[in-house]
Formats: sequence, structure tokens, C-alpha cells
Amino acid sequence: MGASDLQIVKVWDVWRRPPLPNLNPQADPLVVVQVDVSDDHAKEGNGSAILRLFGVTEQGNSVLLRFHRFYHYFYVPVLPEVEASALNEALSVALSKKHEGGNHKIVLHVRVVTKRNIMYFVPGDLEMQFVRITILNPKYMKETASLYRAEACV
Repeated sequence: MGASDLQIVKVWDVWRRPPLPNLNPQADPLVVVQVDVSDDHAKEGNGSAILRLFGVTEQGNSVLLRFHRFYHYFYVPVLPEVEASALNEALSVALSKKHEGGNHKIVLHVRVVTKRNIMYFVPGDLEMQFVRITILNPKYMKETASLYRAEACV
């Protein structure tokens, strides 16, 4: 194959997305495969994040979804005799002692929920109780979980 057999292809022709369909937001579903997610670009005045989800539709259209008022949370198994309100207070006090004298809130709320554990998931597994801890800043997530697990503030 010689140089004369090569075709010059414009990048636009190779990577062009299909034209957008006419969608009725009230009636037409928007099915998106998530490709990436980001929350590092903006925070709202109330401390919540603006989550950006990047994806692609089945037809090949790129999609950017913005979720406002997103708070980070995590689940940990319930320790014996844990009361959500007492745990919320204890975590808040312990974290505020360590960070700038407690001038800002770290733990938004704590509640006990019943869920299925997805680690080593087996269909038919029983539901169990977890504590869902919602925090305002994800940089405190590991520290908050460690405090909980160490029972330092319970």
C-alpha cells in the first residue's frame, strides 16, 4: 500500500456525535451510561457540592448532568446500642475539638437505616442495620469513619 492509497480523514468526521433528538423532558426518558463523575469544581453556599455526571446516551449523544445540593455520605455497620442523635452529637463534638475550635459543622446528620450489604453479595442475603453518616466536606470522611469505628466518641 503506497502513500497514494491513504485517505485523509478529518477528526470531526470520525468523532462527530449524532444530531440531538427532539426530547420532551416531561414524557421522554433520558437513559445515560455514566462515564465519569466530578464534584471538585463548585460548592453551593450551604456547603453542598454540585455533582457533575458525564455520560453517553444509547444513540451516542454526550450528556452532562448537574446535581445540585449533593452531600457526601457513607455507611458503616451499626455498633451495639448506637442512637443516631447521640452519635451525631458525639461525632460533631469530637471533630470540632480537632478542627479550628468547632467553628464549622462537619457532620450534617446521622441516621440508622436497614440495607443489604453489597460486599460479598449473595442473592437472598438478609438486610441489616447500618449507620448512614452525611458530611459537609468529603475530606473529613475517612477521619469520621475512623472515629466511629474506634468508638472514640460513642
